[in-house]
Amino acid sequence: MKWLGLLMCLTFFMGGSQGHAFVSVGQAQMIYDGKLPVELQNHNIMALLIDPESGAIVDANRKAVVFYGYPLDRMRGMRIQEINILDPRDVEAEYKRAEKEDRNYFIFPHRLADGEVRTVEVYSAPVPDSSGKRLLLSIIHDATHKALMEAELNRYKDRLETLVAQRTRQLSDAHKRIDRLSIFGLLVVSGLLFFLLRRHQKAVYFQHRFELERERQRSEAALMEREERFQRMLALVPDMITIQDPEMNILYSNWNGMGAVEPEKRILGTKCHQTYRGYDDICPDCRPISVLDTKTPFQEEIRLPDGTWLDMRVIPILDANGEVECFVEWARDITEQKQAQKELLAQKNLLEGVIDAIHDLLTIQHPDRTIALCNKAACEAFGTTVEAARHKKCYELIGRDRECDICATRKVHETGEPAELEKFMPELGVHLHCCSNPILDQDGRIVYIVEQMRDITENHRTRERLERLATTDALTELWNRAYFMGTIRKEMERARRYGEPFSLLMLDLDHFKRVNDTRGHAAGDAALRHVAAIFRKSLRQTDIAGRVGGEEFSILLPHTDLAAALVMAERLRSTIENTPADYNGTEIPLTSSIGVAVYDREIADEDALMLLADEALYAAKKGGRNRVCQPPREKGAAFPGTSDVG
Repeated sequence: MKWLGLLMCLTFFMGGSQGHAFVSVGQAQMIYDGKLPVELQNHNIMALLIDPESGAIVDANRKAVVFYGYPLDRMRGMRIQEINILDPRDVEAEYKRAEKEDRNYFIFPHRLADGEVRTVEVYSAPVPDSSGKRLLLSIIHDATHKALMEAELNRYKDRLETLVAQRTRQLSDAHKRIDRLSIFGLLVVSGLLFFLLRRHQKAVYFQHRFELERERQRSEAALMEREERFQRMLALVPDMITIQDPEMNILYSNWNGMGAVEPEKRILGTKCHQTYRGYDDICPDCRPISVLDTKTPFQEEIRLPDGTWLDMRVIPILDANGEVECFVEWARDITEQKQAQKELLAQKNLLEGVIDAIHDLLTIQHPDRTIALCNKAACEAFGTTVEAARHKKCYELIGRDRECDICATRKVHETGEPAELEKFMPELGVHLHCCSNPILDQDGRIVYIVEQMRDITENHRTRERLERLATTDALTELWNRAYFMGTIRKEMERARRYGEPFSLLMLDLDHFKRVNDTRGHAAGDAALRHVAAIFRKSLRQTDIAGRVGGEEFSILLPHTDLAAALVMAERLRSTIENTPADYNGTEIPLTSSIGVAVYDREIADEDALMLLADEALYAAKKGGRNRVCQPPREKGAAFPGTSDVG
């Protein structure tokens, strides 16, 4: 039975599969930390964890909860005295009977939740708690059927004795009625009945003994089978697993690990250091010695002289007095794991070095936009460190509380494909070219997103300058002819679609050649810039002005009919006439001729509309300059409802 207890304790420290031979030290410290281990929680035996001082039930497994019928929370709040119906004197008497009969279990009557009383056999063993407090682990076995059989035998005996007594009384009455019956005959009959009774009692007794013996043999056979199955299971574990006494004698071993002991050397009772490492004395790096002193589990990764790395764990098993009865030693070879960790660290350092060598801003993000890693350039740009950036959202690095409106990473999430875009980051004051690529797992799911951001601010400025040079007049900074013609084309398409009018003004400065000839081209340039400034002050924000020739300007007036266009043209003409240009303190008087044209659906394209405005301008020049004219009526028609003011 001591071997049974040893196996039970070993089972509590063991995992349930070949891949987990023993629990870790952290798990061993929690095995009896107020709760039963997982193996007993789901076991088909009934188990209770009891405080021996107060009798409080600390924990119970599922089998016990089902047997007693109480909810688990209720049982954890009960005391064992509420279940055991014996008073303390009877309990003490049972302890003495068990000791006298050399039993390792006690027999108690336990009351279930429904009031039924069941006879149970209780196997108890002390176990340590992580706080040093000792608890009792009690294994409960329902022995009611055995008690019922003994009770039935006693009742049967009582019935027989009652029957004998009744028959005796009948014979006594018959003796009184029949005086001729001799005392000798009565004694013979009584003796025969007694003989039969005793014979029947012996038959019942031996039958009961036979049943008990057969039950014992079945229990021993089942125990041996479980032990053999348990040993076969441990033999499949590649790690070294041994059970040793305090003198380092091997009580059990699966003979694996640390070089696997040869069959001829697999002898129980030999010293561990002799069998496994060939030492005559205790190993210089022996760890169980400290466990024998501290009586607490031990775990450490150690390196042997030959370079082998071991994950060593030692778990002491204490007896009822708190002394080490034996201990379990488990050693796993983790040399390959250590080498893999070393290689992985080298690869990690290489990856970080490569990433930091990239001048672009580089971040590696989790699918939820949390930063997993960023390079040195990104940290400098965002004013942070790798440690501070880790576990933050990508947009939080620039001080935002939500993701950017334009986001390449979001496109990767939506499509699962790489995304590329350009955007302006006002928080950084730069234009960025963003390129995001997904990293997928074997199932095609996104596990990381790599976002690379390149500062293209200078390129963007250069492109803006080139676009400005290509679309604006360098002298007046008004739109040039090519851009202006394209704008007319777009406005014509809009007007055709929505049926809204727009007007076009052609303006030419009168006798401008005289200004260049008499005052110089610099004065002429100043005059042109002065006219452009008048446009900016006088026109609406929706109006568009462009320089289409030397001293010729064109103005597009959206949503403007002929009457309103004539009013605007007259206002410009008057302002130019009454506001002379200034060149080095000298005033340059200017006048202008303006032609007005209104878009009509019959006008084919922008060139035709420009030609119509040119004709109106020619009419203004022909009429004496410094005036506003519209084209002859036969040359173009106004939108319905427009004025025909000329």
